[in-house]
Amino acid sequence: MIKLRALILGVLVFLSLVGCFQADHQAEQDGVLFQDDFSEPGNDWGILNSEDGVIEYTQGGLRIFVRKPYTDLWTVAGKDFSNAEIQVQATLQNTVVNNSFGVICGYQNHNRFYMLLVSSDGYFGALKKNGENYSLIGQDQLKYSDGLLEKGSTYQLRAICKQGHLLLYVDGERLFDVQEVDDIQGKVGLIAGALSEPGVDILFDHFIVKEP
Repeated sequence: MIKLRALILGVLVFLSLVGCFQADHQAEQDGVLFQDDFSEPGNDWGILNSEDGVIEYTQGGLRIFVRKPYTDLWTVAGKDFSNAEIQVQATLQNTVVNNSFGVICGYQNHNRFYMLLVSSDGYFGALKKNGENYSLIGQDQLKYSDGLLEKGSTYQLRAICKQGHLLLYVDGERLFDVQEVDDIQGKVGLIAGALSEPGVDILFDHFIVKEP
């Protein structure tokens, strides 16, 4: 009986390892470089609880809550990518629509990175942070789309950051494709910000990085 139990245990362990290998192999075949469903802490995402706001694991996702007006909060994962397609689901948790939220790429440090952003009141754009300065890329001001107002509270974001280009899609619709000559290699992450009204509350889930 002991030998039978040991044999059964060995088979179960083998099947478990095979299942893990198959899942990893399938991810590689699909071009997936990194993924996180935020079911538990990991992957070096920064968390926060301060007077500025909260970044936390909750409700099976990663929440960014901005307590103060004119404040941006962001968090990045621990891996670097030179070219990346980033997919994530973003859900507005309340009625504060004068907001901004989206994806970070090319993160070198807190003073140098790229943001591909949308807002619940219809605006979107690509920005570069260089020191304390934020500059729009490929446009003089944030552009506007009536279509963003019709999306409801949940957005499927797909950002592509590759040498020479930054692209953003929302629910399969391309919002922009702008050129950028500087190096965009670095970490990837998530960002949310408040303008005049505090209380922006975004829940992110199903974060995937693929080969573009």
